Amino acid sequence: MKETTDSIDTSPDTLTTMLRMAHSFKNWDNLIRLSDALYDLALSMFNGDPRGKSYLQKPLVYYLGFSSLMKGLSLQKKKLYQEALLSIENYKDLSLFSDGSEKSNNIVDNFKFFAEANRFSIHILSGDNRKLDDYAQFIQRYPSEILPGFITILEHATAHNIEVDEEIAPLLEFVLHSVDDEINSDKRSYYFTIFYLLAIYNFNNKRYQDAIDYNLKYLESSDKTNDDQHFKKATALHEQFRSHASTQQLERYNSILKNYLFGVIRDEEGFSLDRLIVRNS
Repeated sequence: MKETTDSIDTSPDTLTTMLRMAHSFKNWDNLIRLSDALYDLALSMFNGDPRGKSYLQKPLVYYLGFSSLMKGLSLQKKKLYQEALLSIENYKDLSLFSDGSEKSNNIVDNFKFFAEANRFSIHILSGDNRKLDDYAQFIQRYPSEILPGFITILEHATAHNIEVDEEIAPLLEFVLHSVDDEINSDKRSYYFTIFYLLAIYNFNNKRYQDAIDYNLKYLESSDKTNDDQHFKKATALHEQFRSHASTQQLERYNSILKNYLFGVIRDEEGFSLDRLIVRNS
């Protein structure tokens, strides 16, 4: 870890909050800097530095694991896969830093699991097809990993132009079954990304009808949650492949846009979209 705690003078819990904020803004370089600072501070506390130790909200082992995990994820996003694998070494076995309590031991076990999952993910993203089937089976055993794992497999497939129909079939069944219940939860960004990548994956394989259906699902889901950024992304993607859409798909697309427009102007005083449509029909 290169960053020293002298350059960022704050508590482990504040640094943890700052890390989460940097992650939400996808500021990978700053996230690496903050991760280094948190790791160095937590390690110095473990070695006897008393600063703020009595005020920690979590066992000390958590901050060592969390800082290493977040740094590894940032390096992965920057496609620095070998460096990301080295970060995993820092949290794959944190038993040395446990205080022996049940809470600390559970944290050690959690980070051991994260290390296994993220090692798989990095191998897949770096183009190692040999791990693909093992990874697909791994994420099926752990429901919490299905959504991020599905994204990793689709990113791998689109980046390396390979077919993964067999691997994603059981994952797709899970996603389509659960999306309506979870689209308004904090997991919705996973579903948006999955539908977008499924559209791209099927476009690349010239399965245009399937691709457009997935993109329409993406469009509907973003409309349902009032997510304008994803709605615009799905609209732009549809327009790129409009010539491949069936009559039924075009009607569905136009219906989504009309409903969206009704929602936008519903509260506009003195304006009636129905009158405008009738006047111009």
